[in-house]
Amino acid sequence: MNGETVSETFASPAELRKAEHEVEAFHRFRELSRELLEINERICRAQPVEDTLTTQEKNGGNDPPGSRTSSKLPAAAYLWGAAQDRQT
Repeated sequence: MNGETVSETFASPAELRKAEHEVEAFHRFRELSRELLEINERICRAQPVEDTLTTQEKNGGNDPPGSRTSSKLPAAAYLWGAAQDRQT
């Protein structure tokens, strides 16, 4: 249907009432789905990154010796450097 208007004829007032209830239920479903997505996005943004790491990852166990990530510099230092690179 892709945004097209659809006209339908109903044989009885009962069929019309049924269709109206179905459309109302669909609109309610769509609104609840939108609210659920918004709540999920807020939860994802609020969850600390560390909560998604294994103990080994938190301790740098997956980094090869001498790699930049195992140097334990804060992430802000990397982000700051990247921002400085873009400005030049």
